[in-house]
Amino acid sequence: MKRMKAVTGVVVAVSALLIGAASVHATPNPIVYYSFDDSVNPEIDDSGGGRHLTIPGAWSSVPGAMDLDFVQMGNAIDFEQYGGGTNTGSTSWGPCTSTSGLNYPGPGGMTVAFWHKVETDSTPLVWDYWPHVTAGETFGLGYDQTTEKAWFFARTGFTDPAPRIEADYSTPVGNWVHFAGVYDPSGYTLKLYINGQLAAEDNMPAAMRTTIAPYLFVSGSWHTTVPATVDEVRLYDTALSAVQVEALVPEPATLSLLALGGLAIMRRKL
Repeated sequence: MKRMKAVTGVVVAVSALLIGAASVHATPNPIVYYSFDDSVNPEIDDSGGGRHLTIPGAWSSVPGAMDLDFVQMGNAIDFEQYGGGTNTGSTSWGPCTSTSGLNYPGPGGMTVAFWHKVETDSTPLVWDYWPHVTAGETFGLGYDQTTEKAWFFARTGFTDPAPRIEADYSTPVGNWVHFAGVYDPSGYTLKLYINGQLAAEDNMPAAMRTTIAPYLFVSGSWHTTVPATVDEVRLYDTALSAVQVEALVPEPATLSLLALGGLAIMRRKL
């Protein structure tokens, strides 16, 4: 009886610890989310905000991103022409629908993230454009397979150049990679994550400017028809923490396994 009570107590304690840790680091809901899991209507905004993509060119639904535990996450989209976007902007930039009510960064900053299947000469990016001003791009997150560099920028005003950070990253063609860009208003900090790990960080000279109802694009390249395979595009109106960014890149439940291993060891000792 004493053994059973002791083990039960440990289970309760470990469960409380895991639940508490999860609640502290719970990731907020994105304001835009394209999972591309629907092979018939991949343009759907899964955040519930109704900001669906318009895809003017050819596309195909393909097997989704393989996370770091080699688990496939639903479907992805292969933009065979153009890309996907929001609003009805020029199709040479990508497709669009309404972004009414989409404002960022929020008081807590912003985060953008996506998965990409690396291809020869691929240059995927998620970016926006505000047509009412000069230097309309507010932010951009992308990767260039040719130069093997990931990058993230956010604009402070309405002129060039925009503060930008970069990180070298090389991986064989065919691999899935996760990219995330974070703007943290405390210190005006830009952070670039690759596969959930911080790869570059720098401070901006001023706060990121606020954008209201912009065009939002998921494309293969700047203003061109370069194809790209992307998955799990997310936009948040707050700066995710390092733990929250890492949670977007599923890995084995190391903590749970360690906890279970600890239980087994403790049980043997009782």
